[in-house]
Amino acid sequence: RTHVADAYRIAQREVTVRGNEIYAQDTLAWTAALNGKWNVARHANAMATRYGIQDPRVREHAAYIAAHAP
Repeated sequence: RTHVADAYRIAQREVTVRGNEIYAQDTLAWTAALNGKWNVARHANAMATRYGIQDPRVREHAAYIAAHAP
């Protein structure tokens, strides 16, 4: 069973440690989206994709956030 609220808190902690690192920001974006925190998801997603990363998982997350964020 997935605990998305716990995952979001862990992702927030990782960002405080790893800062603007792409994968830390992607994890924050994804977990924020799963928790309905769309403003956080959009901002973290912008940070994760700022260099045009081609990683399919990051791009999948970005597409999901773009399609579902209000």
